[in-house]
Amino acid sequence: MLIFLDALKPFENMMGCDGFIFKYESEEGGCVFDFYRVMNDEITKIASCKGDMYHTDLDNDGQTEIICSNASSTVILPTFLQS
Repeated sequence: MLIFLDALKPFENMMGCDGFIFKYESEEGGCVFDFYRVMNDEITKIASCKGDMYHTDLDNDGQTEIICSNASSTVILPTFLQS
């Protein structure tokens, strides 16, 4: 696994959470972005994106959503798909 020099980046108010993004290259190749929520001294992985990744406020509610070309999650996707 290749870990990038800028591997850890903090985020605030993304999907209503604060935490960090861990960026690395997978064994199959390609960049992977793992999203971790930090809450009450607990760290929880909330999403993993492989390929292209963007984050923006899609529905103008003040919270940033994640857009991925290939995502896996049990927490973010149900929130992401709300209308």
